[in-house]
Amino acid sequence: MEWGISLKFLKNSLTGDLVKKMTVIFTFSVLFFGLFYQYMFPTYYYWQQEKPVKQAQKLIEKNQADKVSDEVVTIKGQGWSMFSEADLNERLHLSLNQAGITLSKFWLDQDTHQELLEGKTIQRLYHQKKLKNDFYARFFMKQGQLYLVGRSIPSFRETVAVLFPLLFMATISILLLLIFLLVFYVRRELILPIGKMERATRQMSALNFHVTNFETKNELGVLGESIQQMACSLQEYEQTMLTRNEQLKEFSGSIAHELKTPLAVMQLLVDAEKMGVAGATFVDELDHQLEVMNQKITQILAYSIQLKEELAYSLIDMPDYIRKQKEAHYHVDNEFIIKTSFSFTKIQSNETMLDLIFGNLITNAMKYSNDKTLLIEGQQREESYKLTFRNQAENVSPALINKLTEPFVVGEASRNTYLAGTGLGLTIVKQAVEKLGGNCIVEQNDGLFSVIITLPI
Repeated sequence: MEWGISLKFLKNSLTGDLVKKMTVIFTFSVLFFGLFYQYMFPTYYYWQQEKPVKQAQKLIEKNQADKVSDEVVTIKGQGWSMFSEADLNERLHLSLNQAGITLSKFWLDQDTHQELLEGKTIQRLYHQKKLKNDFYARFFMKQGQLYLVGRSIPSFRETVAVLFPLLFMATISILLLLIFLLVFYVRRELILPIGKMERATRQMSALNFHVTNFETKNELGVLGESIQQMACSLQEYEQTMLTRNEQLKEFSGSIAHELKTPLAVMQLLVDAEKMGVAGATFVDELDHQLEVMNQKITQILAYSIQLKEELAYSLIDMPDYIRKQKEAHYHVDNEFIIKTSFSFTKIQSNETMLDLIFGNLITNAMKYSNDKTLLIEGQQREESYKLTFRNQAENVSPALINKLTEPFVVGEASRNTYLAGTGLGLTIVKQAVEKLGGNCIVEQNDGLFSVIITLPI
């Protein structure tokens, strides 16, 4: 994993865009804090320093002067309201000196004097540059007496002159650290994993499904795991498609060969008829070859179209339906015996899908049965109908049994010279059963080959 932050970015990269935005945020933050220290902080400072003086005024007005804090200077003058402006300023100045407050500048002008006489409260802030402190005072009248309450305040300008550079540099350092950590974290936890995902998708688009692991454990990690699963699924699908393609090639060659044989026979029969050497079996043999071709083409078409449309269901009487299937296959091989054992049950199903199921399973039994016998059993079990097809056949390996429902897989050569295998029969059966909402099991025990089908009633 990359831990550093590169200064070279791709065009429109997330990292470059993030750094630009953080730079803008940093610039505005510096401006904001500069304005705050210059204007807002002094106002807040003096507002806090004024609070004890204002509280003292409220206590005096409530006749609770004994509760005034010692940090506040209180001067009370009896009859001072009758003094002239100059006399009043002189007495106030003298009283402040006696209280230990020395002010180089202190004066109440005529307008202020008049406002006091009118009962207004006057507040003043005296800046003492030489003394490096300020004096905040409030003047008010109560019951004909003039009151001055105030306190010395360390000069804000002097304090800021020392602290401001330190506070400003500390603020800048903290902002830079926070922005660096934010960029680092976002790059490591967001941008780098997204870059890995982008590379992974490019690999998959190039059919390279070996995607690296994603170490992130958050939502991006879950997304990365999903991409890995998708890559695995696509790899499996690609392998399946390659295998299916090979099977299709083999099937195309097999079907071409199997169709070519009856066509060649029919061509010979036609040529013999034209030459006048045809025997009495010409029509029968020609009819048989056409039947073989029709059977092969029917299976191919059924395999391709059986799942394209929605199924229409109807009520089917199973005993009657099985009887018709038995009669329909009798003319294919009149020596083949179909035994039946079933309960009288009607089910809602699709007759076309059932025709594909029964037709392929009966034909398979005709091809591969050792004793030319097939047993069909039907029995209702709660909300389902169980059909079992059994016949004696040569034993095959368990691995091949599991693959018989895959397309184009042929278990063994057909014993019936009129019926050849294409490897689609059991595949068509399985897909038709699943389309009807049922399931299909193929098994073999001691030479007894069984296909067990369960259909919903």
